[in-house]
Amino acid sequence: MPPSNPIPTSMRAAHFTSPPTTQISQTAPVPTIQNSGIYTFIRVLSTSLNPVDYKFASLPQPFPRLAIGSAPITPGIDFVGRAWKTTHPDLKAGDLCWGKHNGPTKHGTCADYTLHTGKDGIAKVPEGYMALLEQGRSLAELGGVGVAGMTALQALMMGDLPYNRSGGAERGGKVFINGGSGGTGTFAVQMAKHGFGCETVVASCSGSNAELVRSLGADEVVDYRSTNVVDGLKEWSRRNGGQQFDIIVDMAGMDPYVYWQAHHYLKRDGGKYVMVGAGTGIKDVVLLTKLMMWPGVLGGGKRPFQLFMLSGTTKEQWNLFGKWMVEGKLKTVIEDENRFDLADIDKAFEKLKTGRTRGKIVVKVAEDGH
Repeated sequence: MPPSNPIPTSMRAAHFTSPPTTQISQTAPVPTIQNSGIYTFIRVLSTSLNPVDYKFASLPQPFPRLAIGSAPITPGIDFVGRAWKTTHPDLKAGDLCWGKHNGPTKHGTCADYTLHTGKDGIAKVPEGYMALLEQGRSLAELGGVGVAGMTALQALMMGDLPYNRSGGAERGGKVFINGGSGGTGTFAVQMAKHGFGCETVVASCSGSNAELVRSLGADEVVDYRSTNVVDGLKEWSRRNGGQQFDIIVDMAGMDPYVYWQAHHYLKRDGGKYVMVGAGTGIKDVVLLTKLMMWPGVLGGGKRPFQLFMLSGTTKEQWNLFGKWMVEGKLKTVIEDENRFDLADIDKAFEKLKTGRTRGKIVVKVAEDGH
C-alpha cells in the first residue's frame, strides 16, 4: 500500500438500513477530505462495536440526522489502521495509528476508509507493540480499545485514588467495578489493578465469568446471579473490618440500590459513585433522575454521584494506555466467537445486542498489507 496512492473514489462500507441491521455496499462514497485543519484519512484494518453505534442511530428523527447527517450512515467509532493521508503533526502517511472518533459519525469505521478530524483522539501505534505481534498479540486489540478502553481510563481517573493524587507516583486504594466482564469492565479491572495499582479490586459478574475476571486482576468477585450485589458488598465491608471503597464504577447501572446503599461500603470523605453512560429509553431517564435527585433522608444516595460520559481523549491518555499494553498490564479481551469479518457485521451486532458479551466484539476490515 504505497501511501502516496490517490484517494479512492469508492469503498466497501456497512450502511445502516434499520439500526442495528446493515447492508454492505461495495461502491460506497468515501469521506470528503477538508481543505484545511488537522485530519487523517485512514485505511481501516480493524474496528470494534459499542452499544452507542446503534443506539444513537436508533433514536427518533431528526436527532440522528442533525447530529450525524443524512443516510447512508456507516457505524463504528474505534479503529486501528494506516494513515493514508494526514496533516496531523504526530503522523505521516503510512504510519500505523489507533484511536476513536469523538462520537457516531456519518463515515464510521466499519468501512475500508474513515476520516478522523482534529489532533486528539488518535495516536501512532505505541513503540514496542509490534514486537508483541510475535508473541500472539494482534493489531485487533488496538482496534478494540477506543470507547471502552478510554471510558475505563477516564472513569477511574475521577476517583480519589493514590495514583491520581500523586500523578502516578503512588499505588493503593480500593475499587468496586459493577459489571466486570464486558468490554469496558474488563479494561477497568485490569487498569485498576495493574495500571493504577489499587490494593483491592472487587468486581461483579456472573459466576460463569468469575474465573476470567479474577484472571484480569480482581481480588474478589460478587456473583450477581447468586448473591444480591448490595448484600455482597455489605458482607465484604463487614468481613474486612468496615473497610470502604474509594470509588465505585458502575458499568451495569440497572439496580439503583447499589447506589442508594453505597454509604455502607463507599467512603464518606472523597468516595465517589461513578455511573458509566445511561440508556435512552423513558424508563432509563426516569431511573437516572431518581438516582440523581432522590434525597438521602428519604432513602436516596448519601454519597457523591457522577454520571460519566466519555469526553475527548488526549495524546497523553493514548500514550499511557499504549505504554501499559506494551508492558503487559493491559490487553483487549477478544474471544474467538467475538471476531467477525466486515461481511458478517450483522451477526456482530446481533451478538452485541444480547448484552452478554465477554470482552470486546471486533470486526476485521482488512489485512495489513503495509
